Amino acid sequence: MGMAKYFESKDKTLCCGCRNCAHVCQKACISMAEDEEGFLYPVINKTNCTNCGRCLQVCPLSNLDQKKSEGDTKVFCAWAKDAALRKQSSSGGLFSVLASLII
Repeated sequence: MGMAKYFESKDKTLCCGCRNCAHVCQKACISMAEDEEGFLYPVINKTNCTNCGRCLQVCPLSNLDQKKSEGDTKVFCAWAKDAALRKQSSSGGLFSVLASLII
């Protein structure tokens, strides 16, 4: 998928809002704009864009197929057993549990 098609897609699952594309663009043609829900998505100034492809090279979501073929990814997950603590936390309560063990 080309840069313009990739960034202009209405499929919001193609962007995680990491801003890597905007940071790596040497021509400063990529800006981040808020959508109606307040999430940031890239907007390309096509006049200044040279189609160098650096934005797609650093994009974690445009390279998913390549990363999947590089090998198995190990994922670890955990959460607090206390349901009330989990509901109050964005990390599933894991931070509170680990902090209480250390402190």
